[in-house]
Amino acid sequence: MELENTVSFSHHTPNNSDDRFFVSHCHLYYELLYIVGGEIEVNLEGVQFHMEKDTALLIPPLKYHTVLRSNITSDRLVIEFPDSAVATEIKEKFEKNAENIFLIRNKESIDILQKLGKYLYTQDSNMTYRTLLHALFVELIYSLTENEPCINQKPPQPHPVIEKILGYIEENLDRNITINDIAKKFFLSPSSVSHLFKQQMKISVKQYALNKKMIYASKLIQEGIPLNIVAERCGYFNYSSFYKIFLKFNETMPSELNKRGPL
Repeated sequence: MELENTVSFSHHTPNNSDDRFFVSHCHLYYELLYIVGGEIEVNLEGVQFHMEKDTALLIPPLKYHTVLRSNITSDRLVIEFPDSAVATEIKEKFEKNAENIFLIRNKESIDILQKLGKYLYTQDSNMTYRTLLHALFVELIYSLTENEPCINQKPPQPHPVIEKILGYIEENLDRNITINDIAKKFFLSPSSVSHLFKQQMKISVKQYALNKKMIYASKLIQEGIPLNIVAERCGYFNYSSFYKIFLKFNETMPSELNKRGPL
């Protein structure tokens, strides 16, 4: 279900689970995952989270994540929204908090998520409760902005080498860095980099870097940056090469994405 073409709500059970959740991926929007029942394991940028009933996880844009395991009773609510859905007056603080939020357990936020689930699962929610769902979403965003996200739990720490590699890739999206470049930078063998990265991130270094470039390119295009400049900022000085890769990744021409405007 979508609200004003910006916020979407979906309910996932073992019988209707979306396969994409089990493949390492990232996107341009926020994703909030709330566990209604059961348990799941989520890998977020190399950090593993164990989630159980009445816990939630806020995943910022451009952060790789995947569901590693869910038990047979897993029942979850997924809310996806762009940064434009966050009120201007709290956007800066919300974005700062979002980078530090791990498991959300505070009672106020969980109570709101429980209400969202209740009305979302109602058969006529598409009509009767649309306004209420939007109001609860806004209340949830303010709650996540103003409250401590988690109580009595230290955040899990990413593998120190992986954390450095992720930072290095992020800082060099305008270059075509290779495994050899990464290995040389961190005094490791290429095979060690490849094995460790795949083990921790559930995706290859090459695919991770390429996907990051294409998501970043999508963001720049929707901000109105000229396509040739976008290609250069992603390390492509031959627009034809960039176009072919972008089309394969997005199944949408760059010019068409540009027409949609900002998220």
